[in-house]
Amino acid sequence: MVDIRPAQQGWQVLCDDRTEYHGTSLLLATGNPEPQWPIPNRFKDSSTLIRTPWRGDWLERIDPTAAICLVGSGLTAMDALSGLAERDHQGPISLLTPHGILPPEQVGWEPGDPFLWPDTRRASDFLHVAFQMLRAGFWEEPEWQQRFSALRSGISTAWQQLPVEDRMKLQRRAGGLWSLARFRASPQTVEAARNMRDRGQLTLIRSALKSLESTRSDGWQLGLANEVSLNADAVINCTGVGRDPLIHKLMVTGRLTPLGKSSSPAVSPGLQVISEDGSPCDTLFCIGPATALALGDVMGATSVATQAAGFARSLHTVEK
Repeated sequence: MVDIRPAQQGWQVLCDDRTEYHGTSLLLATGNPEPQWPIPNRFKDSSTLIRTPWRGDWLERIDPTAAICLVGSGLTAMDALSGLAERDHQGPISLLTPHGILPPEQVGWEPGDPFLWPDTRRASDFLHVAFQMLRAGFWEEPEWQQRFSALRSGISTAWQQLPVEDRMKLQRRAGGLWSLARFRASPQTVEAARNMRDRGQLTLIRSALKSLESTRSDGWQLGLANEVSLNADAVINCTGVGRDPLIHKLMVTGRLTPLGKSSSPAVSPGLQVISEDGSPCDTLFCIGPATALALGDVMGATSVATQAAGFARSLHTVEK
């Protein structure tokens, strides 16, 4: 699907193969967009410059002695490390991580009682509540992960009470750490990373990518936020950063209304897209990562599935 247009009764959907469809109602459920580099990049994808590592086929083309740089420190990076370990990669690996850490290991915690969020109207209050709930213990302990799960149970409702500017501030300042705690790593990937660090093969660099240039030796020079440069034979984009082309197009052309001063669409708790006049649209809906700023914790597959199930129930109710 490459475009949508209002029709006399509902919506017209245009696809990249020039086929068209029509529906009285339309649900935008585009999922997680394909990753993009976190900086402007003029170089094309290649066997040594991997923009989208999710498919895993890049592992077959990497020289086993190559010096590799992984950009990003979430689950994509952990999967990349595990894949390299399985292939007995011998070259050095550098990993750029803004916080200098990797995701915690998922452990066998048991569900507890949901956390009852107090009324929070500012970003500082929101952070204070979360900090008080999580400050005791370590994030690889079952009891800590249980408390984190309890905290998430009502977080979307608390999130929606915040001003949009405060939500954007929280995403900038705490979004990275929240994602690390939210999307924990499997024991296998944690073991692979630990073994690589123990033998000196893996180095964590607390910094972010700022520039990328090719070298005469067919390698890459990375400029980092800490003013240091790094050379690598291959660079793997593990940030997970992406921009949905359809959502972006609809935002730019004004067919989706931005939430405040953000570049995210305004969506109601009932998953209805908000029209320019501020009213919810009865025939246009949206679920998934595009609704995160509006609705809260909806990045993971389970959260998106919960949205989809809620939408299906609402349709069933309307049909009755």
